[in-house]
Amino acid sequence: ENAQTEMNAPFTKEAELAEKEKRRERLRFYTEKAARYGIKIILYMNTPPCFSRNDPALTEHPDMLGPALSGHFTICPASEKGRRFLYEGMYNLFKAVPKLGGTMQINWGEGAEPCIRFRSFGDDALACMKEKCGMTPGGVMALIGNTLYQGMRDAGSNGDLILWNYDPQVNVIPCYQDWMPDFLQNIDKGVIVQAN
Repeated sequence: ENAQTEMNAPFTKEAELAEKEKRRERLRFYTEKAARYGIKIILYMNTPPCFSRNDPALTEHPDMLGPALSGHFTICPASEKGRRFLYEGMYNLFKAVPKLGGTMQINWGEGAEPCIRFRSFGDDALACMKEKCGMTPGGVMALIGNTLYQGMRDAGSNGDLILWNYDPQVNVIPCYQDWMPDFLQNIDKGVIVQAN
């Protein structure tokens, strides 16, 4: 199953709701069964997702639009609707699947998920951050993590949120070291941070 589709909860169309409920029903079954044996099921997700320019999530909510790479756009987590997208996606998932043990989120990786990932491809993300939110890359990453974490906690979950700031080129991308201290100072202490 594609766990990432769970994050689209605030903008899911009616036709997709039945399929989403089937996935959640299966996930509830497995998480409840595993919990009886003291086993936690943790979903792997890349967050926030990238969208094509024509995706209804962005055409209907243009203020969520972040920088682009190869025709795909990020969600701006500093926008009200961008934060709502992240928060409600996690809240709805953990409310629907209360025994879910948590999620491992790759926020900085090989894909084009959050706007700060674009720093390794050029200055588009820095220009976008300066214009839209005025935040540092570390602040943006902490905002994403804290929003996801709050959604989980407000849903009543005591599951784990593991933020994996993964990049195989960490030693060749100096910006990674630049924003990590800011990220660590601002991320909620309940979030498990993993990096390589």
